[in-house]
Amino acid sequence: MARVAALLLLAVALRAQSVDGTLTDSVTHTPVSGIPVSLVGAATYTTITDNAGAFHLANLQPGRYSFAITTNDYRMPPEARRPVEVGESDVKLSFALQPLCRITGRVVFPDGRPATEASITLDSHPAGTTLILGTDARGNFAIEALDPGKYVLHAGPPRGEPSQPGEVWAPTYFPNALERSAAEPVRLRPGASLSGYEIRLRSVPAFHVRGTVRDENGKPAPRATVMLARDEPNAGAEQIVESDAAGAFDLLVYRGDWTLAAALKGEVELKGAISTTVARHDLDRIDIRLARPFTLPVLHNHSGPERTGVLLHHEGSAYEMAAASMARSDGTILVQNVYPGSYSVQPLNRPSGYYVASIMVGNRDVYGKTAELYDGATPLRIRFESGAPRVAGVIEKGEGASVVIVPQDELVRNQEFVRTVTLGPGGRFEAGGLRPGDYWAFAFDRVETRDFLDPLFVRGLIPRAVSFHVEKGETASVDLKVTKWPE
Repeated sequence: MARVAALLLLAVALRAQSVDGTLTDSVTHTPVSGIPVSLVGAATYTTITDNAGAFHLANLQPGRYSFAITTNDYRMPPEARRPVEVGESDVKLSFALQPLCRITGRVVFPDGRPATEASITLDSHPAGTTLILGTDARGNFAIEALDPGKYVLHAGPPRGEPSQPGEVWAPTYFPNALERSAAEPVRLRPGASLSGYEIRLRSVPAFHVRGTVRDENGKPAPRATVMLARDEPNAGAEQIVESDAAGAFDLLVYRGDWTLAAALKGEVELKGAISTTVARHDLDRIDIRLARPFTLPVLHNHSGPERTGVLLHHEGSAYEMAAASMARSDGTILVQNVYPGSYSVQPLNRPSGYYVASIMVGNRDVYGKTAELYDGATPLRIRFESGAPRVAGVIEKGEGASVVIVPQDELVRNQEFVRTVTLGPGGRFEAGGLRPGDYWAFAFDRVETRDFLDPLFVRGLIPRAVSFHVEKGETASVDLKVTKWPE
């Protein structure tokens, strides 16, 4: 029996294979040495690249593995995320790693003094993830391991720092703006290390915004939390106060567009939000009406095995007022904890081969638009249709490049409608799940997808685009050439 077991082990060992590869820097094209490389599957195998960027993993058992690197200096390319099949023959891999980026700078007060423990916020542009950190004792900051792309940088004063009488500190966008729309975006090319980003804090005239939080019956609501935020994407709370015994609040703000959101905890948490504009004078008698959440039924016509769902995102900056739900086993969708307000509606897990023909609230199609939702309103009705259009093509020597498909209609151009695909072997690509309509197609050596949410950016790219129209059930064929991503 022991002899049989030994022979079986020998047979397995004889079938074990090796994986060899090299890692290079995608910008400098030089070898990347000293990087831990792993293949993760039924077992995990790890080695380190040598001075030539080469690695060798031997005696691997056949199977499917995931490739992984361990470094804060590089990001794996999309093709490195494909499964690695180890079978009867040896495997050879070669990847160009994308170098990450770094920004350094300082924050100072208006008189030039360093601002210790000032807040630094870096947002993906035009909207995306947010990174927040603080400055050191000399007002310096360093932000590392950043993906290439466009960012918006702004600073705020140290907590508790007093402002001048009659003024209030305002978040200052690089280089010296009070509004995000006036900020100068920071563009990071792969491997960039940028320095000298100095932000001088600003103290500006203050205005009062006074009002009352009222419950669902219109009565003043004491001890409600009131949050103030700029009425713009990715805005965080600039002030949080509590209403007094008479439900009143008083906020000091500077000029601009604002969202006021209030919440009152209890057996059922009540919430409400309004938008307002502060120009040249104080605002009084602002009422924030609270409401209790309701359950919104969502009707849809898909009966396949895939579970679909819906995401409701509250327009403006009203925090914690998004809601989502997936279909239950019987296909019904009930979105709980929805508060009255204006929402964008995004289907989740669209069935394969289908497209969203419409999302109706009453007689209005709100797909790509905003919907006013409130208790007692008609249910959302999502209509899927089969035969989702597709687009396909072949780009000579295009393997590893990216194709982006963008609707020509700016009103429906959001993350749901912009499609990015990586060219496979032979430069082939195919993108499905489109809606009938007119599109732009682009091909770039690399892509920052978020930029396509900026209408001005897309307009500047139109001379490079190929226009195509596609109807239900059709597959459009487009002829593209890879161009360099605009820096």
